[in-house]
Amino acid sequence: MESKKVNIWLAIGIVFFPILFSWVTLKKGYSKKTKIFSLIWLALTIISIFSSTKNITASISSLTSILISGLFFFAVYKIILSILNLVNDSKKKKASTTLNDTQSVIDSFSPHKQQELTSQDLNLTNQSIEQQLTPRRKRALYNLALKILEDDVVSLDESKKLKSWLYKYSESKTDSSTRELYTAVEKILEDKVLDDYESLELFSLLSDYCDNFEHQESIKEKTTKKVSSVSYDAPLPLLKNLNIGNEYHIQYQDSSGEISSRNIIIRNINDNYIKAFCLLRKSHRTFKADRIVYICDTETGECLS
Repeated sequence: MESKKVNIWLAIGIVFFPILFSWVTLKKGYSKKTKIFSLIWLALTIISIFSSTKNITASISSLTSILISGLFFFAVYKIILSILNLVNDSKKKKASTTLNDTQSVIDSFSPHKQQELTSQDLNLTNQSIEQQLTPRRKRALYNLALKILEDDVVSLDESKKLKSWLYKYSESKTDSSTRELYTAVEKILEDKVLDDYESLELFSLLSDYCDNFEHQESIKEKTTKKVSSVSYDAPLPLLKNLNIGNEYHIQYQDSSGEISSRNIIIRNINDNYIKAFCLLRKSHRTFKADRIVYICDTETGECLS
């Protein structure tokens, strides 16, 4: 069994008022070494008091003064301990209340309903109580994303700044608009290296975030609709038919399932990614080929999807 440690207040009491505080160490839990030291110090203190004067009455008077002073400081010591205990109890009570509130939400479902809840229902329930980024912080991330997208490349330093921002606001991990970005940044920078493909992936995710933010801020600018899923199994043949520098009209599904229509001018094609200038947003964007629902050459009117 681990011995109790002598706290700072008790140690001060033993050093300056051993006649009163040394006896505390005799309680169960303190080590033999602590008890022997405090009692030896007590004996030396008493001997020094009696040896310093030949008058027994004066020695007793000195002991009485030390005892009274010790009682005062002992009372102060007890008061401080009581205050600390009250603070700790308050913190424990607050934590317990939070847990009880969470449990009450779970218990609010009847046993019959609890059995009927599917894993999807439970996920929706959890998402409803997840923390969300405030509008102000979403705008701050939007401004940071625009700054990163300015030079058309996501560098290692920029990705680290992005990671630092996301980690600073922990709700980024659960917010629906940044959850995928948070996970991608965490995974990509796990080895502290950023290759070209990972840079493109971050560029695409940041582009998606900017699009979503702009859609929420100015919903009248474009028309959107929700779809359950869109699959495009052959992006490579599509990429072969595209010409750099040409303008195309596309319908693009972002990571959250939103479909938007826009005209783009292709600047570069790399693997499954298309770098282009978006005429709707008037800024550079990166699109994943397998998320393009519809694409048409604006000059010839030829549908390529």
